[in-house]
Amino acid sequence: MDDTARNALLSAIRTLLGALGGVLVAHGVFDQSTAQDVVGAIMVIVPVVWGMIEKYNVEHAIKEREKAAVQAGVVAERTNQLLGVASTSITPDKAQAIIHSMRESL
Repeated sequence: MDDTARNALLSAIRTLLGALGGVLVAHGVFDQSTAQDVVGAIMVIVPVVWGMIEKYNVEHAIKEREKAAVQAGVVAERTNQLLGVASTSITPDKAQAIIHSMRESL
């Protein structure tokens, strides 16, 4: 999700929390100060959790790409051995280079 969409979503969440806080204040569940504190705390926690989830997803995607690149290199190397072919365009060393370039592109 790009920054514009993220900011729009966080703004919508903030607006909904403010409205919910207003309803709770009107019904006597909270006073105005407590409602503002709760909404503020939630608006601090939500982006932190969101960032942690995004970081996990990126790291997971990197690991999957690395695994695929290594597997492609190993399969290519094993196929070469079975066929008696000297080399191929994908070797384990080249797979490591692919992994390195993928990390740099993120």
